[in-house]
Amino acid sequence: MCGDFNVNFLDPSSRAFLLESLLSTFGLEGTVKSPTRVTSYSKTQIDNIFLNNKYFKASTYVLVNGITDHEGQLLILPDLTTTSLLTSSFYKRIIDDHSVQKFVMALSYECWGGVFSHDNVNSIFNSFSDTYIRIFHTSFLTKRICSSLNVKPWLTQDIKTSCQNKKTYIRSQNTVGIPV
Repeated sequence: MCGDFNVNFLDPSSRAFLLESLLSTFGLEGTVKSPTRVTSYSKTQIDNIFLNNKYFKASTYVLVNGITDHEGQLLILPDLTTTSLLTSSFYKRIIDDHSVQKFVMALSYECWGGVFSHDNVNSIFNSFSDTYIRIFHTSFLTKRICSSLNVKPWLTQDIKTSCQNKKTYIRSQNTVGIPV
């Protein structure tokens, strides 16, 4: 969304804050960070481009045109015709029969006398917790899982619904016997 909002985003006024807060609830962030109107007396930023930066990693540049006091904005979007392959990774604990047996065995062979040798309840708990967590981490190892996602940011839910409706319509026409 872009335009002349008649709100100076360089001025920390309540109007600018309220508009930015409202647009951020829809995932939109302002991309222009420098003045868009420069005169000999003032600098303002009333022109802005709001974009969902979660899906579009865009760059915005100010173009000095020299004709008017308003500067132009150039928004460069990534290539939306190709699909990007994103990889993400997360860690998962390996919990299987072998690791559970290892955990139970390590707990049973642990000398718990040192835990109960303290008089303070906090010291007893901390000693128990340290021992338990050490055995847990050595028994249930973590494994890094990599997954790749085929992301098409231009394929919105509305487009997917429209495609599904079109497929349903074509199937219904073929079952009736009307050639498509």
